[in-house]
Amino acid sequence: MKVSLVVAAADNGVIGRQGDLPWRLRADLRRFKALTMGHPVIVGRKTYESIRSRVGGPLPGRKMVVLTRNPAYAAPGCEVVSSMDEALRRAAGDAEVFVIGGADIYALALPSADRIYLTRVHGDVPGDTWLPPLPAAPALLLTPPGGVGTAEAYGWVDAARRSAGRRGAVALDLDALSRWGDIGRMAGNDFESPVFERAPAIRAAFEALAGTRPLVCRMSGSGSSLFAVYRSARERDDARMMLGRKHGRLDAVETLAGTAPAPARDASRS
Repeated sequence: MKVSLVVAAADNGVIGRQGDLPWRLRADLRRFKALTMGHPVIVGRKTYESIRSRVGGPLPGRKMVVLTRNPAYAAPGCEVVSSMDEALRRAAGDAEVFVIGGADIYALALPSADRIYLTRVHGDVPGDTWLPPLPAAPALLLTPPGGVGTAEAYGWVDAARRSAGRRGAVALDLDALSRWGDIGRMAGNDFESPVFERAPAIRAAFEALAGTRPLVCRMSGSGSSLFAVYRSARERDDARMMLGRKHGRLDAVETLAGTAPAPARDASRS
């Protein structure tokens, strides 16, 4: 069973404020629903109560396992446990279980996690709950020849937004058009869909990089570089040998460990 974390975090690491999300991003909520529907989700008490206040009960179509220190806590329609090990046992039998917060729950799940679906909300957002530090990981940086200029790419993005009629549809188009289906590995920024449409060499490089089965594969900026993150240095080095120099320069690097800007305790397990 694959253990995955789903989280949205601002540039300053904030993930929550007063027991709720500090933002409402429709595209990200749709992505969350598409990822988790039909799968078990593990959630802390306060995050569960925030969800319950919005939807009136457990998330529809998903088995919810609530993790809390309170053995007498009742969550109708959910399973209540007191340890992450027990939560994972209750979720066993499914191909993938999703950990959806809060911060203490993410910290408990990180040692067992196979994948993190991270949405980065650009900007320093006020809040009282932060994403726990994420470990550094082996990665490949692929620089294709003849990257697209930023100004030109912005023009393509603006045109795509006008055509779509709403902000946020551009990134989602990548999943619909590519038929890759794995929106965790392939989830894109706003540049990817229009750049891939107009720059086939960059798209070919991205598809080749994604074909090495990394944990995450993304395009940085307007297409000047692509990067992929792997479970181990061996997997990264195997991918580097497989790719060769056909699609551009390859550099073996490490991701920067994520850090929270200030210590903050999320009471979601109390």
